[in-house]
Amino acid sequence: MVNQMIDVHTHVVPPEIPFGLSGSYPWQSLDRSGEEAWLCRGGRKTRAVKPGGYSLAERLDDMREAGVEIQVLSMMPALLNYEAPADEAAHFCSRTNEWIADQVASGLGKLVGLGVVPMQEPDAATQMLGEVSAAGLRGVEIGSSVAGVPLCDARYRSFFAEAARLDLALFVHAGQGRAPLGITWETAAAATSLPNEIGAALAGLIIEGIVRDFPRLRICASHGAGSLVMILPRLDRTWRSDHRPVDRRDLHLMDVLPETPSAYARRMWVDCLVFAPAAFRHLEQTYGTSQIVVGSDYPFGPDLPGLILDQVGSLPSDMLEQVTFRNARRFLGLPD
Repeated sequence: MVNQMIDVHTHVVPPEIPFGLSGSYPWQSLDRSGEEAWLCRGGRKTRAVKPGGYSLAERLDDMREAGVEIQVLSMMPALLNYEAPADEAAHFCSRTNEWIADQVASGLGKLVGLGVVPMQEPDAATQMLGEVSAAGLRGVEIGSSVAGVPLCDARYRSFFAEAARLDLALFVHAGQGRAPLGITWETAAAATSLPNEIGAALAGLIIEGIVRDFPRLRICASHGAGSLVMILPRLDRTWRSDHRPVDRRDLHLMDVLPETPSAYARRMWVDCLVFAPAAFRHLEQTYGTSQIVVGSDYPFGPDLPGLILDQVGSLPSDMLEQVTFRNARRFLGLPD
C-alpha cells in the first residue's frame, strides 16, 4: 500500500443528530448501546455504523492502520435529508457544517471537510455556500438528484455559479433517486441503482452545459461516476452524428457543446471505487490519470482505501502519486 494517501470519499455520522429538531419529518438519530451504533428512523434501525463513523479517535486510529494521510469528511448520504422542510433542513445543515468543521479543527491536520446545504431550496443552498467557505470547509457534498429533481435542472445554475465563484469543490454522491428496479434485496438494489444514478447525473451536467459554462467548477463523482464510462461513447457518437433532429427547431448536440461530451467529462474527477482492475483501467482510459482519486466509502465500504491500485498491478510511481494524493489536492484546492 502506498503512503501519503488522501481518501476523498469517506463519511461521518454526527452523534448529535438531528441537532434538536423534532416534528412530523422523520429525522434520523444515532442510537449507541455499548459497542454497537445504529442509525435509526421512526424507531426502526436502518444502518449499522462503525465507531469510526462518529468517533474522531477511532477514525484517526483506522487511518493510521490503513496508511491514509488525509481523509475528506462528508455526511453519510442518507443524512442529506432532501425531503425535509426547507427551514428545518437549513438548520440541520448549519449545525452539521459546524460539527464537521470542529472535527477538522481537532483532527491533527489529518482531515479536510465538505459541508452540506439544503438543495431542496436552491436559493438557501446557494446562500449557505458562503457559510461553508467561511467555516474553512473545502466544498460541499451533494446528492446525484434532489428529491427527484436532477442536478442539471435550471433552478441550480445559480448554485453552481456561486460554488465556482467561491472556489468550492463539489463531491457528487450517488444514491438519492433509488428508482424501483423490482429487486427485493435492498443491498443488491442499491448496488444496481447507484452506478446508474451517478452516471445519469454527471451526463446531465455535461449535456445541459453546467460543465461547459463554469470551467472553474471542480466536480468529483463517487463510485467512479458509475455508468458514465459506458454512456460517454454513445454521447460522443451522437455529438459527431450527421443525423439532425426531426424537429428543425431542436439543436444538434454539437450546436450546444463545442467539445465532445467525453472532453467535458475529463474536466471532472472520479474516485476509483470500482472493485475490478479492468474497471479501473477503463477509468484511466476515459478520464485520464490526472482525474482519478482514491475513495473508500469509509466506514461503510468493504475494502481498504486504494486496494484496487494493488490489484491492478505495477503502476508507474508518477501515476501512483497522482492517484493517491496529487489529484485530490487539485480537486480540493489544497497547496501542493
